[in-house]
Amino acid sequence: MALHSSASRIADGKLVHGELERALARCLGTEDCVIFVDEDATNVTTIGRLFFERDLIVYDSLLP
Repeated sequence: MALHSSASRIADGKLVHGELERALARCLGTEDCVIFVDEDATNVTTIGRLFFERDLIVYDSLLP
């Protein structure tokens, strides 16, 4: 399965995105999970504001 959106998750999120986030959270043993569709949006708007020292950020540097 591939997921892609040219808009932000908030603007164009689908039910499948929420299902994937819940599945990843269960797999990682965490309370919740969020998926971002664009590295620039992620880097500019969220990392410095939402995450703390003990949070885990999984980032795929191989994506274009």
